[in-house]
Amino acid sequence: MNSKAFYYLFRHSYAQLGWWIGAGVSVLHVLFYQFAELIWDQWTPPKPETLTPTIAYGLTGLYTNQTEPDGIEAFVLHGSMWVLVGWGLIKTVYLKNWSVWPAVGLCVLFFFRAGFHPPADGFLFGTGVRYYPVVLVGLSAFVAGVIWLSSHYKPWHAWLWLAALAVPCFIAGGRPSDWDYSFVFAPAYALVSGISIKDIYFQYDLLLSGLAALFFKWHIDLNYFQVLGQASVWIFCVLIFWWAKEVFQAKQLALYLLVVVFIMRLFPYYTDTYAEFQMSPLRLDWWIVVALLAWKKGTDHWSVGLLLAFLLVLHRSFGIFYSIAYVEYIVLTMGSELLGPSGQKTKFLPLVQTYVRRYAINVILLGTGLIVTYLIFGNVLSPGMKIYQSLKIGFMRVAPTSFFWYIIGIIALTGATLFRFKEEVSLQYREAVFLLMALTICNLFYFLGRSHEHNLPNTSGPVFVLLFVWIDSLWRRKIPVRSIRRVLYWLPVGILWFSGLAYMVGIKDKLSGMATNVRHRRTIYSFQHPSSAKRAMIRRLTNHSSKVYFYDESLGKNFWYTLDGQYPPVGYYQPYSAWPLLTELIPFFQNLLDEGYYLVTETPSEAAAILPHLRYTSKVTKDGFIVVHAISEPNRSLSTSDSPKTTSH
Repeated sequence: MNSKAFYYLFRHSYAQLGWWIGAGVSVLHVLFYQFAELIWDQWTPPKPETLTPTIAYGLTGLYTNQTEPDGIEAFVLHGSMWVLVGWGLIKTVYLKNWSVWPAVGLCVLFFFRAGFHPPADGFLFGTGVRYYPVVLVGLSAFVAGVIWLSSHYKPWHAWLWLAALAVPCFIAGGRPSDWDYSFVFAPAYALVSGISIKDIYFQYDLLLSGLAALFFKWHIDLNYFQVLGQASVWIFCVLIFWWAKEVFQAKQLALYLLVVVFIMRLFPYYTDTYAEFQMSPLRLDWWIVVALLAWKKGTDHWSVGLLLAFLLVLHRSFGIFYSIAYVEYIVLTMGSELLGPSGQKTKFLPLVQTYVRRYAINVILLGTGLIVTYLIFGNVLSPGMKIYQSLKIGFMRVAPTSFFWYIIGIIALTGATLFRFKEEVSLQYREAVFLLMALTICNLFYFLGRSHEHNLPNTSGPVFVLLFVWIDSLWRRKIPVRSIRRVLYWLPVGILWFSGLAYMVGIKDKLSGMATNVRHRRTIYSFQHPSSAKRAMIRRLTNHSSKVYFYDESLGKNFWYTLDGQYPPVGYYQPYSAWPLLTELIPFFQNLLDEGYYLVTETPSEAAAILPHLRYTSKVTKDGFIVVHAISEPNRSLSTSDSPKTTSH
């Protein structure tokens, strides 16, 4: 290695910055797992007898190896990310002359402790090994095409790619999850049936169920709701490319970023991103709309506050995340101003006054959003949301080998590099990237809530944008060492290649499913409705009553039985699978029976867990159905105090 290359790898200021941020990640990694047991113990597990069978199974059966008490882990790691960002900013100003070698040693320690494991399954070897040569050749040709386009970059090339990428976005590679979609459809059905918003639990928030309600109102086939998920993937890619094209100085990086994000959002899984609607960009990736609006109008423009208020009301979970991110962004930018250029301090009170004038309108809009949320829903955080958070169904501890630890390094490195050269970029650029950092950190709450590695690709969009921002900042420097320039030039190519290589199994499976759809001249799969014979049997078993409630454990079946049979929806939690507590479910079921309802299930274990707690006079078991009914006249109303949040129709 020549002396110049050695200098730029170890001695130059931004090389040292990178090593020391890596050292910070290593120290956080050690400290977190040193105190992990204390962090994880901050949780009181629920008593199994208080849970519905579905939820109890989720805690002890289905997720036996995937549910662990993680205590206050999400909050500790959220704070740790900001500590790492702060460490990077301070290192650029006050600690410039530290030796790099302790940092290199700590980075090596981290690598041996954490390893390097791309998130989700399918890295290099898995099922379908015989297809690898074909996929590898296709991947090579694909990457070569992107390299050629980037070296002959013209604006219309990228738009041509966007048009080409629309084809796989709009051809399904597998069946949709009836169970997952039922958490969107069931609240929508309750809405159009006249139940008040305050009396409905929206598992995936009002926005998605509100869109589904339009399908009901306009009598659009619900199978086509999948198209919204498909469209959201493509629109997400368009918005990512638009943002990058506007922000990056090296415009060809926008093309690499576009293709990498496309691969990461469409191909890492055995199923489509939108097959489980909770993973679609329409739910997870509103951050790009916030970031794009902030770039075009400015982070202090009223339209940014209005958008965040809109998300607070209609897309509550992520609206809260992004609002927290906005407040944290304001604190971050104030802190960076206090550090000042070249370490010069800025007076605190005048700076606070400046920021109050800049951001007061948007903070007021956020407060207004919270007030409107309370007026519409009767609360800011729904009771159901609080219960699910306390139960931690499917929650996992962040693994020591999780790729998450690399992601927090990328976030801090981008912020520190930007701060190091902040006098060389515009205020608009700096603030836009700082806001994106805050959005990325808060978007990771989705992963920290349920720390399954396959949730990292779901939240990878802003992470890759920040990574390419860092690459763009290095390309701006025009490093004089040819070998380093070559490494930086080929770095986005390597990221693209590795992304494709890591998810070859997902690419192969998805393309195979798409090919099957094309052969059958269709672009989506249909939902799996119960047969007409089963619906007719239910009619006979329930004496053609309209008062029927389904509590089956099967995936999505409760909703389709209710919808196809045109039974009125009832209850706060929609569908039945959303009920968390048996202590609330039993009074609700008893009131249903007292009102003359039939309770129907095809799951004997579900009936065995619930029926002993109920009073009923008739029980029929036939053709797999278990139907109970109270023949006596109703003597209590569904709105009585022992059945919280229930409504009769």
